[in-house]
Amino acid sequence: MLSFGQATDRGTIRTINQDAICSVVAVSRSADACLDFGLFIVADGVGGHHQGENASALAVNTVQAEILRQLNLSGSAPALFGLPILKILDQIVKMSNAAVLKSIPDSGTTLTAVLIIGDEAHIAHVGDTRAYLITQDSIEQLTEDHTLRHQLSKLGHIAPEDMRAEHLKSVLHRGLGMSDDLDVNTLIRRLPPGAQILVCSDGLWGNVSDDELREIVRNPSLSPQEACNKLVALANERGGSDNISVIVVQMPPA
Repeated sequence: MLSFGQATDRGTIRTINQDAICSVVAVSRSADACLDFGLFIVADGVGGHHQGENASALAVNTVQAEILRQLNLSGSAPALFGLPILKILDQIVKMSNAAVLKSIPDSGTTLTAVLIIGDEAHIAHVGDTRAYLITQDSIEQLTEDHTLRHQLSKLGHIAPEDMRAEHLKSVLHRGLGMSDDLDVNTLIRRLPPGAQILVCSDGLWGNVSDDELREIVRNPSLSPQEACNKLVALANERGGSDNISVIVVQMPPA
C-alpha cells in the first residue's frame, strides 16, 4: 500500500517554524475499490513575525480543503469535477494565492503539492520547495526553483556553480502572495513500483546533497518516517539555519 512519513522542525537558529506540511492518504480494498490516493504538501512561508507562518498554513489548508472537496476517484479516469487534474490544481493554487493576498498582505509562501492517484503523480509548484522522484538507480528533481539565482543561471548571466550568487539562492521571484498574476508550474509523472517521492523545503535540500537524500530514503532498513527523522537530524547537524520540512512517500512494490 501507499505509505509515507513526515517531519518538520524549526532548525537550530530560527525562533519559529514558518513551514507547513500536510499528508493525506486513502487506501481501500474491496470489489469496487478506488485507486490509492495521497495528497502531500509542503509550504515555506516568508514575511515578518508570524506572517510567513500564517501564510504557509493558509496556503496548505486552502489547497488541501479544495482538493478533498472536489476530488472524484470513481471511474477509470479520476478527475476533479470532470476537469483534467492539472488544470484544476492550477486553479486551486491560484485560489490559495488570492487567499494569502487578501488575508495576509506583505507575506508570502512557496508551495509544492503532489497528488498521487494510483501510479501517477500530479504536481503543482511555486517557489523553491522541491519534489524529487527517487528510484533504485537515480534521484530526479521534478520541480524548478523559482529563485533569482536559478533564473539568472537559466538566462546565462551567472554560472550555476558561481558561489558569489549564494546570497541569491533564497530570493524568490515567484511565490504565493507576491502577485495577483501567479504562474503555477504543473506536471504529471508515472511512478515506478517501489519508487519514492520526496517533498521538502530548502532547509533540507540546502544542507543535504541529492546523493545523501537518495541514500537515506532508499535505505531498506528505514521506514519512510525513520528516513524523514534522519534527514531532519542531518540538516540540523549541518547547522539547521532554516526551518526543515520533509515528506517521504513510498510507492507499493510491483
